[in-house]
Amino acid sequence: MLKKLSVGQKIKMMVMSPLKPIFYLLVASSVRHPTTRAYTEELVSVHASKLRKDIMLTLRDTVCMTLAPDGKSLAVVTRSSFMIYDLFEHSFERFFHPRPLTCLAFHPTEPMVATGDCWGHLTLWYLASRQSVPAIAPVTDPATGKVSAPLPPGVRLQHTKIVRTTGDQPLAIGAAPKQTDEHWHSDQVGGICFSPGGEMVLTVGTEGVLVMWQLATMQRSFLPRLGAPLATVSASPDGIYYALCTRENAVLMVHVPTNSPKYEVAALKLGKEKLLTGLVRDPFTGQLAINSRPGAVQFFDPATNSHVRDLVVVGTNVVATGDYAAARHRVEHVAFLKPTGDVPPVMVTLTRRSDPMLRFREELSLKFWEWNGAQYVQNTCVEVPHGAPITSIACHPTAPLVVTGSMDCRFKVWERVVSAADEATPNP
Repeated sequence: MLKKLSVGQKIKMMVMSPLKPIFYLLVASSVRHPTTRAYTEELVSVHASKLRKDIMLTLRDTVCMTLAPDGKSLAVVTRSSFMIYDLFEHSFERFFHPRPLTCLAFHPTEPMVATGDCWGHLTLWYLASRQSVPAIAPVTDPATGKVSAPLPPGVRLQHTKIVRTTGDQPLAIGAAPKQTDEHWHSDQVGGICFSPGGEMVLTVGTEGVLVMWQLATMQRSFLPRLGAPLATVSASPDGIYYALCTRENAVLMVHVPTNSPKYEVAALKLGKEKLLTGLVRDPFTGQLAINSRPGAVQFFDPATNSHVRDLVVVGTNVVATGDYAAARHRVEHVAFLKPTGDVPPVMVTLTRRSDPMLRFREELSLKFWEWNGAQYVQNTCVEVPHGAPITSIACHPTAPLVVTGSMDCRFKVWERVVSAADEATPNP
């Protein structure tokens, strides 16, 4: 550690200037908003060498902030607007939007920004096209002490207006810049960025799809079935790789020339799923088997602290909300049989699906998997193994026997039976 700086407040977001040794922090404030009574936030700059903190703006409901590629501007996104702060002139412009915003990105060379909102829209803002009107001197109300700026006749401040202020200087109000609005995502836009050359816009969301927009024509191309909801996206400086951060604690590297995933950097994947299976150790490989995304089991190596693989037990759609999310298959139990004699290692999984349309029972699926030398492959699937949810699974330490207990007041013993075709099939 080279140096430790303390600002005395909780840091929510941070970016660093590429031009000066200055950090721009969004910190929590102890001051409440006079109307909502919610705690406000402060945008501060911290000079690393001078150890000095300067307050730039007081904000609330901040979603994200990002720095322009040239390091001269800083964008701060709030719930229904975003502000571009000029770091050299110490002034800012505010742009209003009719929908709650979720992310923002600067164009690498042009005066343009791209925003995503909670309705799945992509909006391009052409900042060079904005026009302003004569400045308006601020007026102080003697009764309340509030400072305001009366608008000129015929001018209304709506979500399509810009407000600029420089400390105690007059306010300048003008028409909003030209915009291009596109829509593809079914849910909110999770992340957005431009390609290094600025010819494409990349967006991601809960669909698990990378959407690539041609800036000149706004034509779309897709990289689908990435396996998990995506949170953010960024591009390497040489444009050869795109990095996609998933909501399962993993980073997926996409090779641009081949338009395909190259490799994944992952640790323990949990996301929003509960740890239903617990930590189950595979006695054959020494790895931990844990439920991950709906319908899947992940294998984690504690010796190397790395994610090994995902095993899809039941194929499910990544996009699922409301009742559809509640009706997806979830792995609730995992157990292992040690290899004995000619019997290879066996893994047992139980999945359950609670569908609101099923009034009298739930869907249960008991599956047996055998090791083929590289991974576990399915050998047998038993639908409705019990008449009620299964509460536990136990494996015999030396014999190929599996016991399942259920809320139907019964337990069943499953054994491995070799058929005439020399295929093993567990029978109760």
